[in-house]
Amino acid sequence: MPKKQRAEDQISQVQRAKLVELWTKGYELVGLCERYGISIDSAGLIISEANAQRRGAAKVRDTIAESYRAWVRQEVVRQIG
Repeated sequence: MPKKQRAEDQISQVQRAKLVELWTKGYELVGLCERYGISIDSAGLIISEANAQRRGAAKVRDTIAESYRAWVRQEVVRQIG
């Protein structure tokens, strides 16, 4: 007997991305839940996960940018003296 899937696992990655995109653009969550056939709780989890991934990516970009700025400073000091 197969295990029951959680509702947020029943929709594909493409559908998840589209749900988050539409929610970001201002569509109501209730309407999106009806469209994809999932509960509001499941949609909330999907959106929370997407937001967490965005925050993580932003932190990585900030870290890379700061590392690059530090390297440029060191190079300028090294070359100018």
